[in-house]
Amino acid sequence: SSCMQFLSPFAPHATFRMISAAPCKRPQFGACHIFVATCFLLCRAASAGAVSRVMVIDLDVHQGNGVERDKLAANDEQMYILDMYNSHTYPLDTPAKAAINAKVELRPGTADEEYLSQLHSALAKAAAVFPQPHLVIYNAGTDILAGDPLGSLCVSAAGVQQRDAAVFAFAEQQGAPIAMLLSGGYTRASAGVIVESLTALLRGLAGKLGSLGDAS
Repeated sequence: SSCMQFLSPFAPHATFRMISAAPCKRPQFGACHIFVATCFLLCRAASAGAVSRVMVIDLDVHQGNGVERDKLAANDEQMYILDMYNSHTYPLDTPAKAAINAKVELRPGTADEEYLSQLHSALAKAAAVFPQPHLVIYNAGTDILAGDPLGSLCVSAAGVQQRDAAVFAFAEQQGAPIAMLLSGGYTRASAGVIVESLTALLRGLAGKLGSLGDAS
């Protein structure tokens, strides 16, 4: 099964919940991108109209064509998609790319320095074009790791931690709650990298919450 994590440390009422879900089977779309679309719809519905402007930051190694096609079908101008993916691997869905607002196509073998530089540039663009979204949905695939048989990138474990930290810092700067979804990752190393990154994020959050408590 796959895990879906909702982590909203920057909203007035912080929450942390984990939901396990079995992948859906739509052959033309990856299961991780179905989770993104489902999370988006659930959050919008549950908010009773409070959540309309949603930013999807899709950092799974594969193009997020499922949510992109959903956006096109709904003609949804209130969804901003930042999609950063290996342009030489599945699904190679050219029509779906029309839904992407910030498109970063990576070459096989892309490593930490270039990857993180491209990410920071894309986040800066997103902040300028679509500031202060009501919600950030973050698809945090670890199939960008070096050695992943389906990813073909060369990002290190430290690079994944820096990536996750950058996305969470972006959400904080924008004053937006963030829903983090765990998705692709096809090596045994992925589980440990996820644990280390989440631990670092939670320690950072605990430190900020502790500082707030001390100040009060």
